[in-house]
Amino acid sequence: MEYTEKQAKGRTFPQVADEWWGKKEAGVRDGSLQSYKPHYVRAKEYFKGYIKDITPMEVKTFLMRFEAQGFAASTVRTQLNIVEQICSYAVLTGDLPYSPTTEIQPSRGLPHNKRSA
Repeated sequence: MEYTEKQAKGRTFPQVADEWWGKKEAGVRDGSLQSYKPHYVRAKEYFKGYIKDITPMEVKTFLMRFEAQGFAASTVRTQLNIVEQICSYAVLTGDLPYSPTTEIQPSRGLPHNKRSA
């Protein structure tokens, strides 16, 4: 791929996610970072290509993988939230014209795991 074609495609999701994570680390408590990190890593592993190529259906398919595995509703919501934050950051940095997560919601009826005190 020529340089101008790479420029037109922009940055990859992992590149944008890493930049977002670097800024996030500076302003969030350690407990929150520990909670967010697995979601951030999973998103980077799934969305490896150019961030401009991510579609709403691709985001929904990503979430459906967790739903099908029986993950709790809170886990699926947090996973979506991390992808939303990264995509919103990409909009603000000019990497995306709009966020592909805007209309995405987790499915209804997901299990709710209660924590014991």
